[in-house]
Amino acid sequence: VIKEASQLSIGLETGTIDMVYNLSSTEAGRYMQGGANYDKFNMFTSLNNLTQTMFLNSSSKSPLGASKELRQAILYAIDAEAVMAGASSGYGVVCKTFGSDALGDFQDQWHNEPYYEYDDAKARELLKASGVDVSSLNLRIVTNGTSMRNRIAQIVQGYLLAVGIKSEILAYDDTLFNTYKNENDQWDLLLDNCGTSDLLMGMWRTKLSVNCCSNGTAFMLQSDELEKLLQTAANVDTNSPETVNALHQYVKDGAYVYGLYNNLAFTVTTQVCTNVAFNSTPWMLPSASTFVWNN
Repeated sequence: VIKEASQLSIGLETGTIDMVYNLSSTEAGRYMQGGANYDKFNMFTSLNNLTQTMFLNSSSKSPLGASKELRQAILYAIDAEAVMAGASSGYGVVCKTFGSDALGDFQDQWHNEPYYEYDDAKARELLKASGVDVSSLNLRIVTNGTSMRNRIAQIVQGYLLAVGIKSEILAYDDTLFNTYKNENDQWDLLLDNCGTSDLLMGMWRTKLSVNCCSNGTAFMLQSDELEKLLQTAANVDTNSPETVNALHQYVKDGAYVYGLYNNLAFTVTTQVCTNVAFNSTPWMLPSASTFVWNN
């Protein structure tokens, strides 16, 4: 396991490793047309179905839990396009819901609806309407310490500061991160990646459920109304575009969770590999890929 992106690239160049899945966009440039390694390796590009996601702690343990206007102000204060540009060199697709627009039950109408597009003036207006003393806030932004999410956290931190909200970034190893993300007193904004192999509901039925963890949903909310909408949309007898849309609208209006973007995944291999296979997760399947050996 090599976690540092530059070391992955060095490993390819020195022949220590043969295949890299989801190489960082910064390092991937070396293997694109015009890059130093363009003619030496094969690169395959796909849309990652793991959505870069921000959860907003909606429990009484966070200042965000008491004010929908404060949560909405935070979302309007952040430019998702700029976050994608800074954290993934612009390689990706910004979200219009909590999840990818490539999934089967995504509704095309959502592309034409507002989804907290960057609006500094609107953010300041909502901050004032919230009645919260912004000068007293110091929000905790928690990540699992990966290079992409650390960059996302830094960009988010800068946008929040621009509207007067101070914050600190807390990066934990995976063990602590996976513990703390289920505790309602450890974070205010949580940056994670969330995905599913088929439909949005495959992810929503877990993350939006009050049974997601001991504190409720993935954003620490206990809500009978949300649970009713979720169960209606998830039930095979009542699932429909209308019930899925009702759930989407409720979560969006409450500013509980925000899909930032889905990044492009860059897979780089030696020239021996001529085609890369993935499963529905998607994880790379070396044993199902195509290789050509010249003796």
